[in-house]
Amino acid sequence: MIIINGIRFPENSEAIILEPRECHNAAIIDYDIERDVAIYSERLFLMSLIVCQEYSYQQAIEWYTYNTLGIQISNYPVFITEDGDEAL
Repeated sequence: MIIINGIRFPENSEAIILEPRECHNAAIIDYDIERDVAIYSERLFLMSLIVCQEYSYQQAIEWYTYNTLGIQISNYPVFITEDGDEAL
């Protein structure tokens, strides 16, 4: 069992955890066992880009949109918006 932010991931999980973990792990808010994916808070992930990468808010949005959203590979994280919806 792997525990991140008090969230339990099975030892055999293939969920992708985004790097650098020391920056982005704080944005993990849940784990979906059926899809075997980590669930990240979109807001907290953007904050991690601002703090760890020293991006401006606009740079963080651009990086997140270009490099994170829309990736379609197995076990890739899901991002949840402030409204509780899955980011697309």
